[in-house]
Amino acid sequence: MSEYTAVLEQYRLNVDRNYRLNAIAIMIDNSMFYLISLGLSQYTILPLYLSKLTDSNLLIGLIPTVFVIGFALPQLWIARFLKGKRQSKKYIITVAVVQRLSILAFLLLTLFQHHLSNNLVIALFFINYAIQNLTTGAWFPMWVDFVGRAIPHKRGMVFGLSYLIGGVLSLLGGVLITYLLTSLPYPNAISASAAIAFFASLVSLAAILCWKEVEVPEKPEQAIAREAHGDLFLKVRKDRNFHRFLIWRGVIVALEMALPFLTINALLRMNLEDAQVGIFAVILSVSQTALNVFWGWIGDRIGYLKIILVSAFLGAVGAILAASASTVAMFYVIFFLMGAMLAGMQLAGINIIFEFAYDDVPTYTAINQLVLSPLSGAAPLLGGVLAGGLGYASLFWISGLVALVGFVGMALKVKSPFQTPLVLRDSKEA
Repeated sequence: MSEYTAVLEQYRLNVDRNYRLNAIAIMIDNSMFYLISLGLSQYTILPLYLSKLTDSNLLIGLIPTVFVIGFALPQLWIARFLKGKRQSKKYIITVAVVQRLSILAFLLLTLFQHHLSNNLVIALFFINYAIQNLTTGAWFPMWVDFVGRAIPHKRGMVFGLSYLIGGVLSLLGGVLITYLLTSLPYPNAISASAAIAFFASLVSLAAILCWKEVEVPEKPEQAIAREAHGDLFLKVRKDRNFHRFLIWRGVIVALEMALPFLTINALLRMNLEDAQVGIFAVILSVSQTALNVFWGWIGDRIGYLKIILVSAFLGAVGAILAASASTVAMFYVIFFLMGAMLAGMQLAGINIIFEFAYDDVPTYTAINQLVLSPLSGAAPLLGGVLAGGLGYASLFWISGLVALVGFVGMALKVKSPFQTPLVLRDSKEA
């Protein structure tokens, strides 16, 4: 056994020694993400917030656009930055603190917006929202890289359990937010929702501080030299199956044209009160809670491409149903389907990168976001144009049918990168 092999074996032993603590801390962090997303939901809370300030569908559609583009922009730079780095926790903490400050800034904006003009409030909202999502984009590759090293196996179950906990918490939070939307005037209810998100972000930060990082062993000089002169994107360029995956996943992005407008369409079509938004948020959470552990459990065994396919199909059905829904009960079904789709896409979207990349996760993560994010960013804006020009029903038909095309293309053209459980692959390389 070479000296480097012995060091690598010791590294794996240290990772296993910290596995339980890191798994618990990561589950806490992930579960808090649900409460943060609930309190600052780009599909429910934030569209409602802006709808009280503007009648522009384009501005409302800009919410997920800023989210997606801001999330994607820093990732390529971060992938380069992480190349060769043996530790990442200190960078994760730095960026996480800035994220929390941006959530606090939104909370303060809602508290003091009555002193400002609507135009200034909208401008400050988008500036702060851009900062929040840029820092999230910088944080995500670091987080994925850390999780990939700290949780070398059963990642799907770790994610699934964390989302289950988060779903239960967000269910309770959704009930609370529904009550707040009913009992508090605008924008006080939004302030309370932002406060819930900020509190959850502080719990998440505490969990991150508890992570135990094992320093990656320094590679032999020959390997370091090869990496220093190597092409960061060589492996990705040769991976034609990954290229096909990105193409058809890009088609499925059509679902994101519909998502920001489901809530507003339901309120207008059924003449519902604002409090109904909280019920829709609860249904989204229940759907995600009910399916997350199942998605993780089955994904660890059959691969995450199949999870993406099922999720895309459910989302397409939900969008098509939204085109003609005429009862509140039908909208409940639609939000349940969309919650199932979001849960599957979220869980599988992270884990399938581990399957494609295996040992080059930050680069694959960055390329995945670089390719898909412009499409995701443009989709809600296009949705706003279609909603304004053709109406919500046409928007939902187009979104659902295009997503079905993506579903069929991915099913026929993309081969699952899943081979064997990661724990077995790790043991083969040991």
